[in-house]
Amino acid sequence: MDIFETYRSAAKALDFDALYTIACDLLAAHELVLPHPTRPKVTTHARASARARLGNVVYFADASGGNRWALVQAMNFIDGYVTEDGPVVLFDDKCANIVQHVAENIRSGKDEAYWTRNDRFGGISVGQTRPYHYFYDQAIHLAPLRARLLAEQSIRSIATALGTYLDPAQISAWDSRAPEPGCYYLMPNVIGGTWWRSRDSASFFEAAARMENMIRANIPEADIHYPDGSLVVWFGVTAQKRSWLEQIQGYAEIANSLARHHPSVVVLLDGLTATDGRHDNYRDDLMVVEAITRRLDAHILPVTLVGRDYAAKIAHCKKAAAFIANAGSGSIVPLRFCAKPGVLHSNTAIQSFRDDSYDFPVHFVEPEFVREVPHPENPRGDWISYQIPWQYVHNLFADILRELGFANPEHRQVPDLAKLPISDFELFGQLSGQVKPNHSSAHILRLVGGMFAKTGDPATAAALYEKALLLDPTDAGVQQFIRQRRLLEK
Repeated sequence: MDIFETYRSAAKALDFDALYTIACDLLAAHELVLPHPTRPKVTTHARASARARLGNVVYFADASGGNRWALVQAMNFIDGYVTEDGPVVLFDDKCANIVQHVAENIRSGKDEAYWTRNDRFGGISVGQTRPYHYFYDQAIHLAPLRARLLAEQSIRSIATALGTYLDPAQISAWDSRAPEPGCYYLMPNVIGGTWWRSRDSASFFEAAARMENMIRANIPEADIHYPDGSLVVWFGVTAQKRSWLEQIQGYAEIANSLARHHPSVVVLLDGLTATDGRHDNYRDDLMVVEAITRRLDAHILPVTLVGRDYAAKIAHCKKAAAFIANAGSGSIVPLRFCAKPGVLHSNTAIQSFRDDSYDFPVHFVEPEFVREVPHPENPRGDWISYQIPWQYVHNLFADILRELGFANPEHRQVPDLAKLPISDFELFGQLSGQVKPNHSSAHILRLVGGMFAKTGDPATAAALYEKALLLDPTDAGVQQFIRQRRLLEK
């Protein structure tokens, strides 16, 4: 049985002893030498590696440079390969797009240069484009790999590539270094977290907890003093996709409600996370944070963590009593690394940690309180934003504070979900579908003005209608609105 069929069988069976044996046998070698996937009598040698989207590609050829093929790692250790006959996905259909992307690059000639190289094997490299996959495809395996590989006196350090979200030293005591020129690498995704969790969530969460406990133990609490008696809470914001559309009003209302029951409230406002050692400017998330901050009572202290790295966020979060965050990657710090009680909200597609059990209060927003709002320009399920009455989230959070023994505000009456006003996101997102190629500039201005009128902003609506009237003085509807507006201003 070849390595591909061996790995496929072990992955489907979640045979961890076989999976780690395959990974360690390759990682402990001085050179990657494998039979050609479809010509098993032909021995091929790795020539180079390169990152491709979520994945890592290792390019193989025989001694004369022929019999070329590429091994593709994405979420798992071996997700597939590409030969002259085309792409093959071993078992995980979620990785098919990445394998196909590699095949297209090879077919177009973009990857031609990799087969002409003769790099050295550099061992393990970590790094991902998405935090969840960094921690739960890669980092979750670092401690067991270290135990096995050090016992064999082989790899002693890890190369940290672009997308390293936390130094391996703070995960499982690995030494880390920069990637070396002239080396190729393998990623340590012994088995991907998505595949693992879907087939045996209990063993996945046990392994995840071991990794998370190491991280929590290795990062100390931030050395910051807040006023005595402060209630410190963590709120996660999302500006791009998959966002809670009431988050600006909701978080401000919840914080202001808490401030009426505590002498001091500190709000840690979280968003996108930088890679290790960086502090990045994620403007969209910062704009949401600024909008929330403007609505906070004067004696509430906002602390912005948007754009900080995981080490800094974990250190701050250790001070928090409880959190509210989205149920995807936005909950990794408070829920998983810091084991804080809290409220999780999301659309129905993304519930990254729902299958686990917790010995502290964790409340999920129930589906009957969620109204999904598809992204106007991207129909993907994982881009769907959503409306939740902020009063419902407020009440869940108040219940958690009560369970923890903190003073907590009274419950608010929760409005009917069907009667929530249409969000600006949904309202203005309709514009692209309403504008037609034959529409005049005046017509487009009238459409936008009408949307501002629906949001309760007649001043902006009037300004747009005035411009529309300049371009088309015959529009009776615009004329009537302007007349009514001018009468109100007298």
